[in-house]
Amino acid sequence: MANITGTDELISKVLIEHHQIADTKVIDATRVPMRVRILGNLQEVSDENWGLRDFGFRYIDANGLLTPGDPQVVLPTGWENEGRDGLVWIVPSGTDAQPLVWRPLREVKRDVVLGQEVGIPSKYSVGAGELWVYPIPSAAFPIFYFYLGLPPVLTDESPGGLDLWPVPWRQLVLYAGVVAQEMIDKGDQASWPLQNRKFERGIFSMCAREAQGRPEPSFLPRFGGAAEVVPEFGFE
Repeated sequence: MANITGTDELISKVLIEHHQIADTKVIDATRVPMRVRILGNLQEVSDENWGLRDFGFRYIDANGLLTPGDPQVVLPTGWENEGRDGLVWIVPSGTDAQPLVWRPLREVKRDVVLGQEVGIPSKYSVGAGELWVYPIPSAAFPIFYFYLGLPPVLTDESPGGLDLWPVPWRQLVLYAGVVAQEMIDKGDQASWPLQNRKFERGIFSMCAREAQGRPEPSFLPRFGGAAEVVPEFGFE
């Protein structure tokens, strides 16, 4: 199976193999409308099938610093999860990571407004792209996130966001799904059922091969930074 390395390559592949356009002409100015339409179909296929991927393969990690006196943190772009499935740690001292406990957003905001306690945060919640912690941080504690990522926003370049999709699914799911949609757009009712079956088999293969459930703490990666920080629950 060929390794499709970027969104631009996948779009060109559709033009060459499905639309029978010479490979020397797929980037001509005259092909821009077609490329825009295919990109839109590709984004739709990506968005629709991202949620079918197993939890463990949709998680993203990031890190930063809390601001003393500020209980709010603007989260990195791409945070999808608004509930308790993400994981957050701070490092109050040295390299000992301390997991924060998720609580409903209204509870954490209430504590911030009414409690005004300052110290080492022990709980968090997420809402509208912001992380709220309580107690209000008393120092610039390092903080680490592990959270469900949104589908990538794809662009007609390389990698163009396609690097967030594993190599096998770029062909079996994304390419197959885009070609199926192109057949619908062209009114190719005769060929669409066979192509759609290929697409469905790709989806089934992805779901079956990735199935492992929400990752336990012992599955999660080590976080790098000024020191190797390993949260103390299940890591070896």
